[in-house]
Amino acid sequence: MLDSGTTPICRGLNGVIRPADDPIWERIYPPNHFGCRAGVRSLTAREAEARGGVSPLPPGLEVPPGFARPPTARWEPDPAKYPPELWEALQGKLAERIEIGREILELRGRVSAREKDQILRGLEGLRLSRWMEQNPIRTLEIASNLAQTRNRMGDYDRLTQSIRLLYPRPEGSWADEKPLGQLRAVSTKGSSALQAAAITLVHEFGHHLYEAMREETENRLFARYIQAKKEGRFVSLRARDGVLEWFSESLAAHRFFRRDFRKFDPATSAMIEDVLARLR
Repeated sequence: MLDSGTTPICRGLNGVIRPADDPIWERIYPPNHFGCRAGVRSLTAREAEARGGVSPLPPGLEVPPGFARPPTARWEPDPAKYPPELWEALQGKLAERIEIGREILELRGRVSAREKDQILRGLEGLRLSRWMEQNPIRTLEIASNLAQTRNRMGDYDRLTQSIRLLYPRPEGSWADEKPLGQLRAVSTKGSSALQAAAITLVHEFGHHLYEAMREETENRLFARYIQAKKEGRFVSLRARDGVLEWFSESLAAHRFFRRDFRKFDPATSAMIEDVLARLR
């Protein structure tokens, strides 16, 4: 927001574009001062290029101490700052976290071991364990109400590389018998609430996967998206909402309904299989 209340710090940073992994975010991620109203938007490589690409920082930029802490910065509690009884309670909460290896660094939410295995099975079927070791999902959170997921079945945060899933899911959000191409979302074709959640996880993982792709692969997929759009080969209504949703819905269909998807859109199915094979 640029107005009479905008500080020189934020005015100088307005429109600055830097890579997501640039260490400079340790110094400039808002809020950068008291009352800071600035925000950060994630851009694809294509969007960044259209806006002029990576830009330099303004000279003499000084952010006051205590600000500019990116959400990816790791925080560790200091036991000296807590009363003993509160520290003990905190340790108990931290112990409830389910550590599931390097592929997903942290799983939040109370789900049984059976439910966890069923939901994660969707990712295992992609056979990208080696790739995920280098590009892990930082947090998978199982949310139990719609408010936490903004009235959606799932959500991916590009900046923090985190996924949130709705589970349990509301009635009517699975067991849709419509064929591919007529679905509201691929996850609604799941035979159970658990499978629908697993499909949603693969869909949201598709966003994570797409963000990490090389420009050449991204360009190939974008060209296929344009062709699929001309042919009207959208696997669901949700797939119509841009290339990211198209790719994620197609990935989910390829993973869970491969035979039907190959018949529905053989070119996209073959391209997704090729992309996955190159990553394995």
